[in-house]
Amino acid sequence: MGPLGNGFDLEAYENEGKRLLVVGGGIGVAPIKGLVEALSNSNHEIDVIIGFRDLPYLDNELKKHSQNLIVVSENDASYVLGYVTQPFESALKSRAYDMIFACGPDIMLNKLAAIANGSGNKIQLLMEEKMACGIGACLVCTCKTREGDFGFKHVRMCKEGPVFYGSEVIFDEA
Repeated sequence: MGPLGNGFDLEAYENEGKRLLVVGGGIGVAPIKGLVEALSNSNHEIDVIIGFRDLPYLDNELKKHSQNLIVVSENDASYVLGYVTQPFESALKSRAYDMIFACGPDIMLNKLAAIANGSGNKIQLLMEEKMACGIGACLVCTCKTREGDFGFKHVRMCKEGPVFYGSEVIFDEA
């Protein structure tokens, strides 16, 4: 069953010449490959940061469609050692981006959203969540967003998501 929910908001990026930053972590790298390919058809300047626990994948394909690719590994010193948050912060300090797109584990998205929101940058997050029924009935795939009568509400990834702006999402602190 699929595709479910919404995708990245690309309407404002149909015109050429935007500066975009795309960040992927772990299995979140696979969904950004199609995004980077689609965006590269509109003559945008695209920087990509991808992070892995060990060895990268899709790096050669992403390099073909981006102006700058940074590969980060938690364990392999032949790449940038650490987490994507470090080169992400550096990128935001050195350049201005029209939009940031990200996909990866919640802890990564939480940190990227905090950094982007704190620096006044817009970021779209493709959230990773298990979707059981796919029609919004089971409520397995919910996350909190900043709206509603109590300052937040639960929304379903399979219906209202899985893409949200970083300023909308409330991450649960562990």
